[in-house]
Amino acid sequence: MLFAQQSRWALWVDSDPNAFRRAFRQLTQLKDREGPTRLLAVHSPDMPRKGLLENLQQAAWSCLGIELLVMVK
Repeated sequence: MLFAQQSRWALWVDSDPNAFRRAFRQLTQLKDREGPTRLLAVHSPDMPRKGLLENLQQAAWSCLGIELLVMVK
């Protein structure tokens, strides 16, 4: 199991037009490989929480059962 290899996991989220698709694909692969169910979303400091990050967080939870933690400054 992947989650047994490391105690902390993070997912880099880009801000380009395909960022949601790539990030969700990564989360899906983690789910398929019995990865962690809780990750920190790492992103550029100027990325707003509303929009991409919020949508990704909601989709990760409702579709995959993965809690994506988003830090707000």
